[in-house]
Amino acid sequence: MQELDAASIEALRHVDVVRLLEELEPGVSGYLDRCVGDPAMIEELATEFCRLFLMSKATSPMLSVWLGGTRAGAGAGADGDIGATLSRRVDGWEAELGIELADGPWGNLPRDHIAVAVGVLAIALVRSAEDPRAGSLCVEIHRDVLAPAVPGFVDAVLAQSTNPVYRAGVKLLSTLLWNESETLEQPRPA
Repeated sequence: MQELDAASIEALRHVDVVRLLEELEPGVSGYLDRCVGDPAMIEELATEFCRLFLMSKATSPMLSVWLGGTRAGAGAGADGDIGATLSRRVDGWEAELGIELADGPWGNLPRDHIAVAVGVLAIALVRSAEDPRAGSLCVEIHRDVLAPAVPGFVDAVLAQSTNPVYRAGVKLLSTLLWNESETLEQPRPA
């Protein structure tokens, strides 16, 4: 997860991507078109990114904010620190999958960042076709970590932002997690 720049805006404008985003948040296509070559629009996106994801706990992308220790599987450990507990879980997922998150796009993110859990879930999904343990890991990550945390995060961003890019992004996150959850037998919480 990072601020949008000219290159990422171009990637989002790809015909297949923008079509999907437009279905989720009408108006995003025109907004992205207006961003091309307009430093003020890119600055607007950067400001909104900082406001939503860096400066406000109300829309924090940290799983520990959204889990709040309410689930036994994802809650605070003996030390009472849910962030530390999630960090240890991510370490375990890395070991099970034989991956190093530091080598990928998640390397600079805190271990309890939503994008880290989604990234590990994506890797596990790819491997689940050949590795039953990876399939079990998918269910665990979704059930214990993402399912109880992401709906609150998505709802908060939708309540706090009028920016079509960020609104489309969280709607996409929710859509991907809950379309996939039909396979994982986890309906989206109400």
